[in-house]
Amino acid sequence: MTRNRDPMAPPPLAGAARARQEAIRARRAAAAARRDPSQLFSRRAVWWTIGGAFATGLIGLSLAWRDPGPTAAVVIGAAVAVAWTLVSVGFLLLRRRAALRSAQGRAATGERGIRPAGR
Repeated sequence: MTRNRDPMAPPPLAGAARARQEAIRARRAAAAARRDPSQLFSRRAVWWTIGGAFATGLIGLSLAWRDPGPTAAVVIGAAVAVAWTLVSVGFLLLRRRAALRSAQGRAATGERGIRPAGR
């Protein structure tokens, strides 16, 4: 261990690991540049919302099946699915709003991207 190095810091990266890490950073930066912050639904968000609504609806249906009966269980399952969808869309709207504000702030200050911490 070198004398001027923090003993709690991770070891320095070897050449191949450093190149792999830089390639990952470049891919992420390129993907972030292609992303449109004003777009509400990405493909992943749509599948997450629909799949989550379906799963929570089935869970609500199965948990309510015995006590109130099948008709009420279907209504409860549908209500849980709608609640999941509303919460998911709410989070997507909040994420879009934060991305737009962040993009506006960067445009106003002239900052071109995310800088690593401490630089």
